[in-house]
Amino acid sequence: MVDRNLTYAQRFCDAALEFFDQGQFAKALEHIKKAIDKAPNNPDFLSTRAVFYHKMNDLHQAMIHYREAIQAAPMHAFSHFNLGLILMKLGKTAEAVREWEAVIRGNPNDVDATFNIAVAMVQLGRRKEALPFFDRVLKLRPDHIQTHQNLGIYF
Repeated sequence: MVDRNLTYAQRFCDAALEFFDQGQFAKALEHIKKAIDKAPNNPDFLSTRAVFYHKMNDLHQAMIHYREAIQAAPMHAFSHFNLGLILMKLGKTAEAVREWEAVIRGNPNDVDATFNIAVAMVQLGRRKEALPFFDRVLKLRPDHIQTHQNLGIYF
């Protein structure tokens, strides 16, 4: 049996994405809210609202909504990753590391989260702890330019 609420929610989400792409942010937020009203625990809809705020540079609202998505689905890697980016931007490096660690708990082969942890460890002055993360990135992607650059600076 088809869940009509989810079908309508997906339509509202699709419309929200179109409105956002057209720069109609108020309409996008209105439609993503309608999607969430139809499917309140859907982490993809919750994180889409967070993305809208993130792209509009309202980091406070973005963080609130990424955390909502994580509350609905504790292993929602996309929300953990992006929340980590915001926390890093705000200088909350240790908190960002925790978000990226959540990503790699779910997917140990996530190159971007692993790399971000390595960079954050260096920024926290924990350079020796960063090395295994840089090594892991290179095992996953030997041609990862940013890792080679960072290791060149490190050594």
